[in-house]
Amino acid sequence: MELAAPLRRPGVAEVAARWQFADSSHFIRAFKNQYGQTPAEFARANGTSRETK
Repeated sequence: MELAAPLRRPGVAEVAARWQFADSSHFIRAFKNQYGQTPAEFARANGTSRETK
């Protein structure tokens, strides 16, 4: 998953746009519903810490 990439990890807004979400808040909500954590929580748990919204 690109949110866990060790190098050049894209921001949440970039991933949201790539997956054609209207904005990052919709993506964050859908991600949390699917995976039980926010994209930032997922990234932290996988060793990356870049947080952008």
